[in-house]
Amino acid sequence: CGVLIHIIDGTQEDWWATYKTIRNEVSAYSPVLAEKMEVVVINKIDSLEEGELLKKRKAFEKKLKQPVFLMSAVLKDGIDEVLRACLGIDE
Repeated sequence: CGVLIHIIDGTQEDWWATYKTIRNEVSAYSPVLAEKMEVVVINKIDSLEEGELLKKRKAFEKKLKQPVFLMSAVLKDGIDEVLRACLGIDE
């Protein structure tokens, strides 16, 4: 695989802790896999108030030092942006 997609439940209280758990599990499974390009996605954005969502996203991106994509699988919102990021397509 060329890209890892980390999908984090946006309703989780601590996105950073969830992300670190995912990264630790991937690293323990395969250090080679842990070196792959990653796309970080916050899902269930339809369950969050927009102001809170944007504030948490900004803080999370600052810690992560990379873009964080937002999507709602239920509403099919943001999926195209995630797929373009995986393919390295800027629009």
